[in-house]
Amino acid sequence: MRHIRNLLLCLLSVGGTLQAEDVNGKVVDSVTGQGIPQARVTISLQARPDYPDSTNEINYLVLLSGPDGSFACRNVPEGKVWLIPQKAGYLREATATETEAPASVTLKLTRQARIHGKITDEEGRSPRVTLTLLPSEPKPHARADYSLSQEDGQFRLTGLRAGRYALLIEPRPDSYGRIYGLQSPGTIDLVPGQDAEIEVRIQQLPVYDVRWKITCASKPTASLRREARSESLPFVYDGQWDDQSNVLTFTGVPSGVYSLIAACPDSGERISTKLTVEAANVEGPR
Repeated sequence: MRHIRNLLLCLLSVGGTLQAEDVNGKVVDSVTGQGIPQARVTISLQARPDYPDSTNEINYLVLLSGPDGSFACRNVPEGKVWLIPQKAGYLREATATETEAPASVTLKLTRQARIHGKITDEEGRSPRVTLTLLPSEPKPHARADYSLSQEDGQFRLTGLRAGRYALLIEPRPDSYGRIYGLQSPGTIDLVPGQDAEIEVRIQQLPVYDVRWKITCASKPTASLRREARSESLPFVYDGQWDDQSNVLTFTGVPSGVYSLIAACPDSGERISTKLTVEAANVEGPR
């Protein structure tokens, strides 16, 4: 009941007379500067306010902004508080605004960007593949966005920040064992609120069997990891071990630069090497 009472006080105080410990302000669009109505504002008293505990009625207050984006709340304890704005169609800010009560503050929200379109190969087919979007200039805690294309090749990615992204195709075999790589476009630039439609062209890649001989008394643990982030995903291939020939075999590997890592469980020896996979130095293509 205490949480409900605080919520009602916040809602009733919009446009009212502010008291000594009021927090008031406005939620605006970061591009246009216009007020955003019906935005949810969380006023948190927690040390880590990014994800307020909805079961703790003492630690936070919730209110909605008015028709012009303004808000005000009474009964806010003195000291530092964090204001976290949210609105459907806008990005949820990763860091909250820190202020002192009483205070007046402007909270900015940025519209989400979206992309959608169709994926086709050089023969006009639309195989089901995983399209990945990676920020061209990675920042701390930057995440990749994924979309599995539908049977007709359609895809959609939402909730994106503005900026330049690299488009990648995950080098995973489809239901027919084919592996695809991106043909075009390589990058896309997005602005806040944009809903971009793009045609993604992919091409089937030749794949190879990579064989590597290693001396271990028992089956080693091994992996082949593609490294070139700007060209491909860091996809990991697991090797098959033949204890008669002491040969590790990685199948279905596209060309590229890889790190090959193996460890012998009996001796504890660890082996790491760079390997360029191309037609000249591996058995294949399959």
